[in-house]
Amino acid sequence: MLVEDMSNEDYHAHPAISSSAVKTISTKSILHWKNAVYKDNSAFDLGTAVHAMVLEPEKDLVLCGPENRRGKLWTSAREEAQLEGKTLLTQEDYAICLDMVSSVMSNSAAVELVSDLCAVKEVSIFGTDEETGLALKARPDIFIPERGILVDLKTTRDASPKRGGFERQFFSLGYHIQAAFYKYVLELAGYPIEDFIFLAVEKEPPYAVQIHNLHSDVIDEGLYQVKKVLRQIKDAGDSDTESTGWPSQNTILLPKWMKATDRIDDMTDHMITDVEALWPRIDRTYRFDQAEKRSVPCSPFYDGSSYTIQFRMTSAKAKELFTHMAKAYSEAREEGWPEQIEVPFKKDEETGTYTGKATIKGAYGKEATRKPNLYDAGGNKLPEEFLLTTGSTVNVAVAFFPYNMREAGVSLRLRAVQVIKYVEMEERNPFGAVEGYVHNSDANPFKPEPLIDEDEVAEVVEESVEAPVEKVVEKAPPLKVVKSKAASKTKPKADIDEGFSNIIDNWD
Repeated sequence: MLVEDMSNEDYHAHPAISSSAVKTISTKSILHWKNAVYKDNSAFDLGTAVHAMVLEPEKDLVLCGPENRRGKLWTSAREEAQLEGKTLLTQEDYAICLDMVSSVMSNSAAVELVSDLCAVKEVSIFGTDEETGLALKARPDIFIPERGILVDLKTTRDASPKRGGFERQFFSLGYHIQAAFYKYVLELAGYPIEDFIFLAVEKEPPYAVQIHNLHSDVIDEGLYQVKKVLRQIKDAGDSDTESTGWPSQNTILLPKWMKATDRIDDMTDHMITDVEALWPRIDRTYRFDQAEKRSVPCSPFYDGSSYTIQFRMTSAKAKELFTHMAKAYSEAREEGWPEQIEVPFKKDEETGTYTGKATIKGAYGKEATRKPNLYDAGGNKLPEEFLLTTGSTVNVAVAFFPYNMREAGVSLRLRAVQVIKYVEMEERNPFGAVEGYVHNSDANPFKPEPLIDEDEVAEVVEESVEAPVEKVVEKAPPLKVVKSKAASKTKPKADIDEGFSNIIDNWD
């Protein structure tokens, strides 16, 4: 159901579940949602004002107030504005708001969305979740039914598309949940949505504007969270005493922002050198698809998403790496943990080499993991679009993370990769060599013979008549046919000392 003339106050008073409720439960708990108390926060006034001036300029919903928020003059003006359903800004904030609006309306792509003749703005839409029966509501900033487009206007500190820009705020504030929720509610109401667009404008000069489209993986992850929360709400029922669902105790870990995350050497416990890269998947995050039985690209927030590289190493390097891993485990070992760990490498019995694996999840909690960097042999950072190939020789920087869950061990967390020798990617060619056209070849059977004039023809004829020459054809030497021999695979000499060999041979 779509309602065009519902006021903002009536919409918020409606008991249906909103995207804000879903985000609150997802990031905190049902208890926080059920006991939420609305607080008037002037910090949101600027964003509210920008929305009103961009989306509904004809309603004159923003007022320029006193110079600051102190004193009776501001209090009185604020109360009067609230009674009229308007937003009051200080003189400074009002000037900033005008600059932000001007920046938005100077962006041709933004104007196209805002000024679309078919667009409806601040419309209220209701639907019912089929699984739980819960009533849901959504109020998108801009809805263009004919194009199946939803647009949400966001004021932000950083609107840039660079890594760590708008994307960081996007996921930390649960915008992917909001987008998926809105799309889901509108489709329940009978309005198919093809695209969700975030129109971001910065709150500081030069008030840059950027349009962000959403990949389908982002919507899928958001919808997963939405469905999960709706089931939680259904299971909780009408209880006002719902617990937080938090564990009884929690261990505080050192946050990422307190670590020198830009220095690879500070994040690295060991450098695995001169190994062969196998099936590297570090251009973006991947997950294993059970239906397709292969790894497929996915959102960093999808369950099972990770950056991964497998590597083939000699027995000597495997021994060295395992020695460091065993030491890390011994230092981190707690009471009740097994005394020893098994070798986590797969042995190729034919070649005597070992295969290891380094990986890192796409996200931890609500924060995306930094993509492992790639460097060339000179230590220069390779571009984001660089694709590492199987067979390339690499150095792999890893960190050790001992664990004791179903089994004990040490995982290799991927930090960075240095490309020492690069194997060019070969295109698959289904065709073999056959007789026919060869590009830029003199032996082209379809190439026309060069034309000669009549005088040249006559001269050739006279010479052939006067001095006939017996044509001598030299026999070409017989072709030597060399039978190809199948390349014999030789096993490298074992360089494992007796102690490590026993460990490997007894590995279950």
